[in-house]
This record gives sequence, C-alpha cells and structure tokens, in this order.
Amino acid sequence: MRSTGLVDRRATSPRSPASSASRRKGSGWISGTWLTFAVLAYAALLHYSTQVVFAPLFAYLRYREPDSVGYGVSLAVGVVSSLLLPRRLVRGSHVVLWIVQVAAALPAMWCAQYLDILSVRESLVFAVHVGGSLLVARGVAMALPTVRASFTNRQRRTGYWWALVGLAGAVYAVLFLVAGARPQFDGILDVYDVRSSFEVTAGGLPLVGYLMPVAANVINPMLFVRGIVGRRPVLLAVGLGGQVALFLVAGQKSVLFSTVFLFGLVLLYRGGRVPSATTLVGVVCSMSVVAYLVDALTGTISASSVLVRRFLILPGAIAAAYVQIFTEHPQTHFADSILRFLDNPYSEGPAPTYIVGLLYMGDPRTSANVSPFGHGYLSEGYLGIYIEALVLGLLLWAIDQASDGLSAQVQALMVVMPAIVVASASIFTALLTHGLLALVVALALCPRDGWEGRSWLGRPRRSGTRRTAQLRGGMSISTQRSDTLAAGTAVHLGCGGSDVE
Repeated sequence: MRSTGLVDRRATSPRSPASSASRRKGSGWISGTWLTFAVLAYAALLHYSTQVVFAPLFAYLRYREPDSVGYGVSLAVGVVSSLLLPRRLVRGSHVVLWIVQVAAALPAMWCAQYLDILSVRESLVFAVHVGGSLLVARGVAMALPTVRASFTNRQRRTGYWWALVGLAGAVYAVLFLVAGARPQFDGILDVYDVRSSFEVTAGGLPLVGYLMPVAANVINPMLFVRGIVGRRPVLLAVGLGGQVALFLVAGQKSVLFSTVFLFGLVLLYRGGRVPSATTLVGVVCSMSVVAYLVDALTGTISASSVLVRRFLILPGAIAAAYVQIFTEHPQTHFADSILRFLDNPYSEGPAPTYIVGLLYMGDPRTSANVSPFGHGYLSEGYLGIYIEALVLGLLLWAIDQASDGLSAQVQALMVVMPAIVVASASIFTALLTHGLLALVVALALCPRDGWEGRSWLGRPRRSGTRRTAQLRGGMSISTQRSDTLAAGTAVHLGCGGSDVE
C-alpha cells in the first residue's frame, strides 16, 4: 500500500483525558453563559410586557415596583434552576422539563415579584419552592432505574398508524354524530362563544370531555409527526386537519398555537441536529418579538395577547393568585383529584378554578386553570407543590422509558402538546384527563423503524447519496450520507488504485 502523504493527526496525536476534560469544562462554561443571557433576556421580556403592554389594559394585572433584593434573588433562582436542567434537548423528558420551566415555572417565580398579589416575602418564598420543586422532578427522573418499556425489537407496522387514524375517526364520529357538535367558523374571531357552545354540547355526553384531549394531545400530534418526519402527506393532512377541526369545534387556542410550535421544533431538529435549551429560550423570545411586530402592523394586540399574556404571563400570575387565595381558603388535600374519598370542601358550590376566576380576575364565568405549582398549593400548601413534582418526575421517567429507540426529533415533537398541557394543569388532571397516560402507552407501541419513509413525491427514498470530489494528484474523496441518521460518513482516500480507510 502506497503512502498518500496524508497524516491523520487524530491517530498520531490522541488527546489526553485531561485535555478532553478541559475542553468539556470550557464548553460547559460557554453554554452556561449563553443560557444565563437567554434566561435574563426572557426575564426582561416578561417584565416589559407586563409593565408596559398588558398591565394598563387588564385590571387583574396590578403592577407594582418590585423589591430590588427580592427580585434579584428570584432572578438568581431562575438562572440557577435553569443551569441545573439539561443543556441539550436530547430526550422527550428534556423537552417537557424546559417547556414547563419556560411556560410555568419562570413566570411564577418572576411575575409574583411585580404583580400586587403576594407580599414581597411570600413571593420570594414561592419562587424558591417553584425552582426547587422542578429540580426535584428532574432528580426523580434521573434516579429511577432504566426499564425497557418500548417494543424496540418489533418490525415496522404500517397498521399502527392506520389504527391511529381509525381512533381519530372514532373520536370525530362520537363528537359530530353522537354529541352533535358542529364546527363554527366564526370561532376564529370569537373563541369564547364557541367554547360556551361546546361546553353545552359536551355537558350532555361526558365521554367527549375525555376523548377530545386524547385526540388533540396524542393522536393528532403523533399523526402529524409521522407525516412530516416520515414524509407521509396523508398522515400529515389527517393530523393537521384534525387539529383545525377541534379548534373550530371547541375554540381552544392552545391547539393552534401548539401546532405552530410543532413546526418550529421541526426546524430546530432538522438535519439530525439536537438543539440546546438556550436555543429554545431564544425561540420563545423571538416568537414574542414577532408577535409584537404583527400587532404593530395590524394595529391590535391580538398576537401578543395570545402568545405573551395568555401563555407566558398569565400562568405565573394565576399560580401566585392560588397561593394568595388558598392561604385564606380551605385546601383540598387532593380530594379534588386522586384522593376523592376524602372530604372536598368545594364539592358543593363553585370549584376552586371559578373561585380564583372570581376573586382574582373578577369574572365568575372564568375557569382559572393553573400549573402544578398552583394546584399543589391548593391541595397541600408548599408540600403539595413537591408532591406534584414527584409525580411529574415519574412521568418524565416513564416518557423516557417508553420512547427509548426513537430519535431525539421524534421524541421532542411527540411530547410538545402534552408538555404544554402540563404547564397549565394539575399533573393528575394532565395524566388522567388530558391524555398523558395515553401518550406513554402510544410511545411504547410506536414503531422504531421506517422513519425515513418516502419522498414527498411518493417514491421510496434512497438510503444514501454518494458524492465524489476530485483532488489534485488523482485522489478522490467520496462521502455517503445516510438520510436517516444525518451522520455516519464514510471517507475513502484513493491514489493509483490503492485505498486507505
């Protein structure tokens, strides 16, 4: 074999373990610095949006100047808790954790500091417990042993996806034929009338209240993911069409917003990339800026009100309101969720969600749903927050076990809708009513192979493409790139008929 004159520096000068450790440490400092900047930028966005944009328009957002010390400590708690979460979104549980952190935990820590709901001291105590509880959930998910809950040894089953289509069809049959629900196209302009109409329809058939969340949070998103990742146009159309239909029937803006967010994650994970937590926080900030630009062009606050106020500020404000109200009112001791055999002080009369809607938002018709941080306090005070965090940790562990063998992209896309639900509901309600248990089962049964699918024109995609570049001296470099792994490159250096691999 003739020498090519090329030297593989990695083979002749291997890195020492100390050098590799130093590089990893340096990379960790850099990623931590960028994440700190992103989290603080997010804090500034929430503060500006609350003080300048929404507090003058919504009476329940009563702004006050924050205490400098308390606010500074709450910012530090938010940054430290973020740094202790996964830096890269490799697994489905990482995506769930970060969506809960961005959409529920950080707003609860910070909004309580400059909204006149809790005292300065109580708002700081609340921030510390919120940050600590999410780290408890993370610790539980890491501490539990690995159990193979997925069927990774099974071959591709096309029937699995068509079974999901059949389940979606069954849900729509019950919804439209049995319950008599009808799409209301004016819901795009006035979702509240659509919601009121749907509540009347669903009230006559409680089964609808369980089927719709499973379709919106599990079945349709899984069909969407299979369609867009596996390049199956029919499944993609069924998933997207189902989400639009459910929005027109029930008026749930979160369904459409979450679907848009799904498209954003598709871009973040394109080409086999695994995005960082910094990127996710940056995307949320960027989407908020875009919403303000849209409002500036249209002369309204519709876009920013849905994205920033509804999905970012309000969850934090309502969680603080639960602490304030149920410090004075009786707590449920989880009698409203898993311990229904206990005496529930709100079994007669308005539910806690409507009590908060009346006392905080001034509207007895408003159901103020809340994250696990607020519902935990409603149930058992600050201890209740940690109890819900423990259950959240079990859910994160179950998601990771059930999704073992799926790519990072597929895991992330399949858990987005349930993660947004966790950020705005009790963990027990999310498990039993909003389809999270169904998600774990669906992930465990989900086929592991065949995700390369077909091209968008319907032809099978080739397993790889070969490209050759001619270099001086007759040497050629050919690379073969796998479409399914986006990595795995074979390089052959040739000279005069001899190959060196």
